[in-house]
Formats: sequence, C-alpha cells, structure tokens
Amino acid sequence: MYHLSTDYVELFRLICAGHVAVGFVDYRFSDGDESPMRDVVQVRRHREYDIFIGARGIAYGSVHTFQSEDGPEAEVFASHCRACNLSYVPAQAKA
Repeated sequence: MYHLSTDYVELFRLICAGHVAVGFVDYRFSDGDESPMRDVVQVRRHREYDIFIGARGIAYGSVHTFQSEDGPEAEVFASHCRACNLSYVPAQAKA
C-alpha cells in the first residue's frame, strides 16, 4: 500500500526540481454522480506556469501562463491540486 501526501508545497518543490510525481485525483462522469472515482495521474512541470496534472491525454488540472495574473505559481498550483483532491506518492529517501 502507498502512503499518500497532500503537501502541495513539497510537491511543487519536487516538480520545480525536475521530478515527475505519481498521484491520484477525484473525477465524476457527470454532475449527478454522488461518489467520485479516482484516477492515477502524472504531475509534471515543463516550465514556469506550465504544469500538467493528468493521464492518457486527460487533464484533471493544469497551470498555464495566463494564470500568472491569478497569483504566485505555487498558489495557483495548490488551488488546482485541492480542486481535484490530488494526493501523491511522496519521494522516498534513497538508501
């Protein structure tokens, strides 16, 4: 079993350092669905204000350049993470 994290400050630090994270997000097929489904995603930062949260061509969250008007990149990213209830597999220390 994986231990998952919602420490979005640490996740932002990791992806800014060039790492790619594995996570899980909530999604619904329609607005009427009561229980969300979970999907595995990749979290990757390509460059400043260019972050992708998704898998198989499906974006569950993303940060784009035009969102620089919405605030600091880390805060915009964290708001997208909260919106899709992102939890991720934290980096493991190497022995």
